[in-house]
Amino acid sequence: MILRYVNGLSWEQVAVSVNPYVSGESVRKSHDRFLKRN
Repeated sequence: MILRYVNGLSWEQVAVSVNPYVSGESVRKSHDRFLKRN
């Protein structure tokens, strides 16, 4: 979440930083599921 909110990266940039084999959309959906659960 720091990459997205503090550093202001796009979801695609966050995805590349975390795992270059996933899309920005899958990272965003994972983020949304996390927020919904917590």
